[in-house]
Amino acid sequence: MNIVTVIVLLLIIVGIVVMGNLKKIDKEHKQVKNKVDRIKRGVDVSEPEVNEELRTLIQKGEEVKAVKRARQVLGLSLLEGKQYVDVLNRETE
Repeated sequence: MNIVTVIVLLLIIVGIVVMGNLKKIDKEHKQVKNKVDRIKRGVDVSEPEVNEELRTLIQKGEEVKAVKRARQVLGLSLLEGKQYVDVLNRETE
């Protein structure tokens, strides 16, 4: 395999990864835009259904499981998941 073939394959792989990330970002953007549009129209934006499950886990002292679940359902990063659970924890105290 020559160097040109390797470079082309690497570019194809990078392109596939970038496209996947762009699709995810586009989906998240549409969700946020939808919520903002509903807020502008004065429609009640309810909290995510998973919050009750997260509060139960927090009350049981299972914050790590709550962070993991928040990340799974809401698509958050580790930091965002931790911050989300921390806010719910403060609200429940």
